[in-house]
Amino acid sequence: MQQRQEHAVASVLVVARQPPTTRVLRLNLALAGFDVVVVHAAALALDTARQLVPSVVVVRLPLPGVEPLSFLGHLHGAVSDASFVVIGAPEALMNGSFDAVYLASPFDPTHLVAIVRDAIDARRARDKPRGPDDAPALSS
Repeated sequence: MQQRQEHAVASVLVVARQPPTTRVLRLNLALAGFDVVVVHAAALALDTARQLVPSVVVVRLPLPGVEPLSFLGHLHGAVSDASFVVIGAPEALMNGSFDAVYLASPFDPTHLVAIVRDAIDARRARDKPRGPDDAPALSS
């Protein structure tokens, strides 16, 4: 139960245009204890991301009228500390030009929740204040 409470404060921004997809994403992430905000249009994603400052951003491609790499770059610029999960990305995008976890579509919602948990755990470990015992030894 402790782990679920730890994740309860983590926010996840979901950017997806199709209501069936957003319902599945919202339901599974909320049941896992995350605060979930969904936007259905790329135009709203940047402002929402800046206001929310999410721990994780989940983007379901394609988004109408949006060039994926440019959009993801702008979104990353708005919330550079967030981890990104991209669902349904074109193969050309998955060549490492954007740092994200990529999931093929259709995707397993349970797998997505595990990826989001791992991303948040990694971020918390990275951001955790270090005590004197954690400092590297100085060589003489």
